[in-house]
Amino acid sequence: MNDLQVFQFEGEKVRVIELEGEPWFVGKDVCEVLGFGDATTAIRSHCRGVQKLHPLQTAGGKQEVRIISEHDLYRLIMGSTLPSAEKFEAWVMEEVLPSIRKTGSYSAFKLPTTFAEALYLAADLETKRALLEAKIEKDAPKLESHAALMASEDSESITDAMKTFGIPPRKNVFPFLVEKHYLVGTGRKYDPYLPSQKALDEKLMIKRETVYGNGKVRGQARVMKSQLDNWRKIIPRMEKWMEEHPSK
Repeated sequence: MNDLQVFQFEGEKVRVIELEGEPWFVGKDVCEVLGFGDATTAIRSHCRGVQKLHPLQTAGGKQEVRIISEHDLYRLIMGSTLPSAEKFEAWVMEEVLPSIRKTGSYSAFKLPTTFAEALYLAADLETKRALLEAKIEKDAPKLESHAALMASEDSESITDAMKTFGIPPRKNVFPFLVEKHYLVGTGRKYDPYLPSQKALDEKLMIKRETVYGNGKVRGQARVMKSQLDNWRKIIPRMEKWMEEHPSK
């Protein structure tokens, strides 16, 4: 292959150069795709490998551009805050690298031929392990949020849950739950009821979070259908309290 290939990711140009059978990415292109305003600062902050200057023909003539290794490419992806960073990583692995393998001498894995190469390979594998652990840690909140969402799909509102016990909505359910420290909040539009730690510990409710387009997160108390049996312990107390505090 020629030592330069130009790929397109969502309309953005990404140039890749093959040097000694290895792919090198133009740092400026990668930084622009990943939302880094200052490519030099981003590369200095996130990249750990050796960066090279390589002559390329540009619109302004031949220029020395900074290129980064595949390993540093992944470090920049990890450092990006754009939601599309994971999509870019998948695109590199599923489209760019296979294309280079077909047309060039790049190989996903090469056996070391010297002790020095073996040491480099061991260090590189350790780096990849650390990057993977960092990615898992970074994605953990997303996974927990997704799990909560999946759980909430098998849930219902407190009002609907009370219907199971023959308690109509007009009854004083929420004041009881607030007074007994099962709910926090006022129940108003911008301060909805949320389950307290006590309610969570006793497995009476879950907290469902909804992320809106503006990035704001709003929580809501929900009752899992599997939690209804746990409510049977407090329903008698609730009914007695409501007799003593009739709703207005």
